[in-house]
Amino acid sequence: MSPQDLQTALIRHGLFQSDLAHICGVTTKTIQNWLRGRQDIPRPVALIIMALDEGALSLRWLAQHIDRA
Repeated sequence: MSPQDLQTALIRHGLFQSDLAHICGVTTKTIQNWLRGRQDIPRPVALIIMALDEGALSLRWLAQHIDRA
């Protein structure tokens, strides 16, 4: 997944960088580094985005379960 793909996905799903940081358990600075191409986007993050895109995972489910993990 490219930084542009990630940026597009954030927009498509109505997520802020802080939302994705919370979901992934990282800082907003890490998200910014991914978006700027300073760090590679980890495969699990790409898989989460793909699951959201394909409807296999919902933001509602994530919101309900993220703090339980």
